[in-house]
Amino acid sequence: MEGRRLEEEDNLELVIFDLDGTLVKIPIDYAKMYAQLRRLFGLNADVVRMRQVDELTRNNLDLRRRAFQILTAAEMEALPKLTVNPQTVDFEERFKGLKRALVTLQGRETVDRILPRIPFKFDLMVTRENSLDRLEQIRQVIDAFRVCPDKVLVVGDRLNDKVCAEQAGCRFMKVGES
Repeated sequence: MEGRRLEEEDNLELVIFDLDGTLVKIPIDYAKMYAQLRRLFGLNADVVRMRQVDELTRNNLDLRRRAFQILTAAEMEALPKLTVNPQTVDFEERFKGLKRALVTLQGRETVDRILPRIPFKFDLMVTRENSLDRLEQIRQVIDAFRVCPDKVLVVGDRLNDKVCAEQAGCRFMKVGES
């Protein structure tokens, strides 16, 4: 957890990384993306959260496919301006020898284009195609590796990453600006 000293890193077995805002910065045109999602769903809200996308498309695979196309198009448009967080290079050495997983609300197509820019590999990746819920994504990784949550460190940039890590029983390390 954030309050814990990370000298306990020698007790870690698995590090779970968030992608956008943590390892890289993807400058997505959110205003344009939200406008397209609002039109698709017939909503008046300024922002469309992933939870809403999940709820609105859960029982309609065609609608989910169309929503994911909008998300992927926004990500692809932003990729030429993607930047890698300078801390990402340090993570290779710091967590050498540990299992590594990636959890992200980006799509698999986007992730596949970003991975060559990250200086290390992941043993498992969970994208929005697997789940649109961060807590569920973390639990999927823990289950896949069959590790105790207290041996897992989640590295993220948002309060939601921290809350979900703690709800799953994992430690948390905050990086980035947000």
